[in-house]
Amino acid sequence: MNIRSTARLAACAVSAMLCAAALPAAAAENTAQMTFRVSAETTYFTEEALRQEDAQTAGGMYIDNYTGISSMKVRLKSSAPLLIEDADFTRDSTRTEMDGKEIVAKQCFFEDHGSTIFTRIAEDTGELMNIALWYGPGELMPQAGVIENPDSSFLSFRLRIPKGTKAGVYRCYISEDDVVMSSGIHNPDLFVNDGNGDEITVSLQSCEIVVEPDVLRGDVDCDGKVTVLDAQAALRYYGDFTVAKNDRTDENLRYALKTPYIHTAEKAANVDGNARIDTNDSMAILRFAADTRIGNNPTWESCIR
Repeated sequence: MNIRSTARLAACAVSAMLCAAALPAAAAENTAQMTFRVSAETTYFTEEALRQEDAQTAGGMYIDNYTGISSMKVRLKSSAPLLIEDADFTRDSTRTEMDGKEIVAKQCFFEDHGSTIFTRIAEDTGELMNIALWYGPGELMPQAGVIENPDSSFLSFRLRIPKGTKAGVYRCYISEDDVVMSSGIHNPDLFVNDGNGDEITVSLQSCEIVVEPDVLRGDVDCDGKVTVLDAQAALRYYGDFTVAKNDRTDENLRYALKTPYIHTAEKAANVDGNARIDTNDSMAILRFAADTRIGNNPTWESCIR
């Protein structure tokens, strides 16, 4: 094949890709998977505040890209020492429905359902269980539920971060554990059946709860010491958010600062205290780190210029 033929084929390939990219969005197949997402109103806390008292935040489990569920079992869990308390189906206190022989506030997410139960605490051990069983309308053969309020969470809970919790990244999540009983029967923490009663796989998205450490001036990556890496992180922050004007999302901040403790990191990076992070901060941190490395005992006053 000669050079001209090769060039013609390459041009055709590029043209085909451009045409494909120009297709309307409706022509693309919607492959979004149904997702069970755990979320909390507040996700950042400080070790300093937790020395004084417990912290609490509201949370919920949401169902995104709903495609039809006839029955499911969901168990909420959290990393120790965090506790999921007062969990239940999200309910509308202004309306009621029958739950067995009891009148209760109506569940928010679905229009209707068959039988449902939420087990907060195991009666025999007192263990926090937080297991929800939900069956769609119909008695013998549950049908797929119809959404009433897609913006509502399916389950609601209160997340407690106990006093004394150390700095770290914790999770609030949906358990995928599968306990095998002595009889050999599997007892999974999660199952989801579609409108035909067939088991389906859903995507799970957990929630991160970050307890941030105390601020150490100049320690941008929050590893407990001031090094050249902290100067690099401060400079990267300046380049990403002042020069390039990138969006200040948690993901971008974590990348630039090289730590999940983004609020502590921002305070630590602003060593000259002028309310902005710039090249002056980076240079001061570099001087401090270099002096420390060679055995000196620098002060920030001597490094800030």
